[in-house]
Amino acid sequence: TAHLNLEEIMSGDTERDIDDVWALFDEADWYCGAVLEGGRNAEGTYVATTDPALRDKVLRVRRSLATVTRAARDRHADLGAGTAGVGTEADQSFDASFDEFVRESDQAETMVQAAMNEGDAVVRHTRETSRLTMMGVMLVALVLALALALIMARHLTTPVVAAAGLSQKIAQGDLRISDEADAAEDRGDEVGALMRNFASMRTSIRDARSPCATHSATATALSMSPRELTKPASCTRPLKVSKYLLHSAGTDALSANQFS
Repeated sequence: TAHLNLEEIMSGDTERDIDDVWALFDEADWYCGAVLEGGRNAEGTYVATTDPALRDKVLRVRRSLATVTRAARDRHADLGAGTAGVGTEADQSFDASFDEFVRESDQAETMVQAAMNEGDAVVRHTRETSRLTMMGVMLVALVLALALALIMARHLTTPVVAAAGLSQKIAQGDLRISDEADAAEDRGDEVGALMRNFASMRTSIRDARSPCATHSATATALSMSPRELTKPASCTRPLKVSKYLLHSAGTDALSANQFS
């Protein structure tokens, strides 16, 4: 654009401003500096390249641009002096320097495009790696959550089921206790307290039933040997033996008052 505007001005177009041409040359120089040193403008932020070959090429472009700018100023100065024209030394110098600038710029543009493509590939690879890593982390977290849920469920439900089974056995008169229920008594939580209460209740019922069961067995044997009947001291319920039972056992020696 700067070259076209300059040619229009050199051809006698007075509507164009030469300052716009110099501003375009300065803008081109700023972009060269942004590639080398980084920078920011309205279009965005530019990061300096670290590629040695690209940096060397952009330096060549910048030097060539400076040569073109000087040649353009010389041509415009000749226009003001009335010595400008096709084939003049300033005109030939500008054409040669501009051709060199275009050649260097095309090569630099190719290298910049290649570097951008390589950077895009790195970004895509990094993005894909991050996505796979995130999926792996989520999968591991899911597995751990499931494992923890299973462990917690087993930790809670197993003793609860044992407590329910123990209460059912006690209700049915079975005072034996399973290994699971016995192990659950050592827990320090509410389930352990419940199992210890069940164990205490089981022991109390068993202790209460033991002397009475012995007394009952003795009463059962009374029909065979009434004289062997003795009343256990620990039984809280007195044994009642009717006169009819004593008569059927074939003895009149024992009085019913002895068993009251």
